[in-house]
Amino acid sequence: MKKTHWTEHQKKTVLDNIGRLSIEEIAFHVDRTPRAVRLFLHRNKITLGETVKHNLVITVLQRKFGHPEYFTPTKQFFIDVKINQKRYWDLYYGRKQISQEEYERLCSHLNIPPEDSFEARQMEIFK
Repeated sequence: MKKTHWTEHQKKTVLDNIGRLSIEEIAFHVDRTPRAVRLFLHRNKITLGETVKHNLVITVLQRKFGHPEYFTPTKQFFIDVKINQKRYWDLYYGRKQISQEEYERLCSHLNIPPEDSFEARQMEIFK
């Protein structure tokens, strides 16, 4: 099977229609398979479906690294934070809400001071 690069038009079509059309319909419009569209969404960290109102994992990673995509979790990270990979990616993409204990372990592992982690958690109240 020949691998082809995504054209700008195909990318724009996917981004414009996500949430409005099904994956299968989008795949038909961009002349790709549904699996290729799902992989494109995954590679570009685009979430489908319900998400949490305020994603604390992204907020913490933005405070620490500026851009959350710069952080790549390692096996030791998962062990230290006591969150498995599936749970982490559900939290990262906002499919699940992080618990207080998980949030504290994440902030502690990333060396974020308690006052900064508290402030990140409280910012949503005033928006």
